[in-house]
Amino acid sequence: MTRTGRRAALLLAAAPLLPLCLTACGDEPADDGTPAADTAADAAPHEELVERALALETTVDMVYVTEAPGFTLAVQSVGPLNADGFQSSYTDDGGAVLHLMVDHAPDTAADGDPCPALRAAAGDMSAACEADEDGAWLVTTEDGTRTLSRLDGTHLVSVAATESDADTGTLRTALTAAHQADDAELTAVLPEATTTEPVERGDLPATGDGAPQDPVDPESASG
Repeated sequence: MTRTGRRAALLLAAAPLLPLCLTACGDEPADDGTPAADTAADAAPHEELVERALALETTVDMVYVTEAPGFTLAVQSVGPLNADGFQSSYTDDGGAVLHLMVDHAPDTAADGDPCPALRAAAGDMSAACEADEDGAWLVTTEDGTRTLSRLDGTHLVSVAATESDADTGTLRTALTAAHQADDAELTAVLPEATTTEPVERGDLPATGDGAPQDPVDPESASG
């Protein structure tokens, strides 16, 4: 499956929801009754998190999290973007979807005009692209999807949603809140590494050239 196909599958998959503690974490329960994460207790070893990110075909510095009123991370939406970027989706109770995407900043961003790269990423080279006073860029495609992006060092951070799913204020809130995940957030977001045990084959001889042996028919052996 191509990256594009995998992305579509991830975004459309029915996913369990994971409330994240993205700001002040402590022992107080979250508003939804979920206990807030304890950073020291809940974080996996950083070396393990690096491996989990690599298994997802990204790196830990590319993994961002965000928050927006009413939206919660859909865990199964987490996946790679392009070469080694990162993407995830947040949903609300009404089925609205907000996408978070992190990639390397386009070369044209250094010249102050990332719009060509942003239009290409949106798949619509005729899309409207405008900068705002906060240094973010808003790209609006013909199908009504709006993507708000900003530079964060060498990363391009974007949030996207249709107008019916999230208004500009919600997009701006999510973009402002987006940040590199700390170890506790990485632990919650990154899929756990899976190991596959080797399967023992009973038809391989202990000696010889290792060619599989045909099972012996008891009746022919007795005759």
